Amino acid sequence: MSAPDLQPFIPLPDLPNWAWQQRTWIMGILNATPDSFSDGGQIKGVQGAVEHACMMVKQGADIVDVGGQSTRPGATRLTTAEEVQRVVPVIRSDLLP
Repeated sequence: MSAPDLQPFIPLPDLPNWAWQQRTWIMGILNATPDSFSDGGQIKGVQGAVEHACMMVKQGADIVDVGGQSTRPGATRLTTAEEVQRVVPVIRSDLLP
């Protein structure tokens, strides 16, 4: 199957600022969790998370996915309110460009 024959698995909306079919988009994953196993817990607090997100953008990320639920084995499942408390301060930070 050649690349032009590939179709997205999930139909994407027609968003004027995102030419989904014209290039590959890079997504950075930011774990706003105190017990993340992927970064070894090195990213601390909102400022650390925002700095890491900015670094990913400088390195070429088009999208930053901020997650608040730990997926490490044995992690406690958060309530929606707890996840919101972790994620929203990062995405609403005045430190973002």
